[in-house]
Amino acid sequence: MSLGASPDPINISLNKFTHVISYDLHQPGQDYKKLHEAIEELGQTNHYLASTWLVRTNIDMSATNVRDHLTPHIDSNDKLLVARISGEVQAVKSNIR
Repeated sequence: MSLGASPDPINISLNKFTHVISYDLHQPGQDYKKLHEAIEELGQTNHYLASTWLVRTNIDMSATNVRDHLTPHIDSNDKLLVARISGEVQAVKSNIR
């Protein structure tokens, strides 16, 4: 079996202000446009997965600062994960089933 190159590889450049944001939103029919806008306010965004974003913040922000910025835009039964990351990230965009 050959392990050739992945279809449509995406190399994501990081800087020291990069965070991964992931969430589970449990309110059916809820409009989370304000949450998405709040994420985009933080800086340059990459929204590769349905509920996961990579964000390169414009300023040095801790994961706690990012979480506190986003918390007003989610419901009490939603879940939010914010982690500051560095190093290498690879992603693949594929329609293979």
